[in-house]
Amino acid sequence: MMMMMMMMMMIMRRSKDNDDNDDDDDDDDDDDDDDDDDDDDDDDDDFIMLKIMTRTMLIRIVVVFWL
Repeated sequence: MMMMMMMMMMIMRRSKDNDDNDDDDDDDDDDDDDDDDDDDDDDDDDFIMLKIMTRTMLIRIVVVFWL
């Protein structure tokens, strides 16, 4: 149980850090070439979140069977 709570806290902290970093990117509207890179960054963020959620689900399954 403690491990699950720690994992959830880490996920929440990471998602908050990602949200804070997204606000800084809005200042760079002058460069038109960066628009394509922003889409790639969003895809990378989605992939990272998918990995985190997958790990979390696996940990939950292991904990349930362990108990």
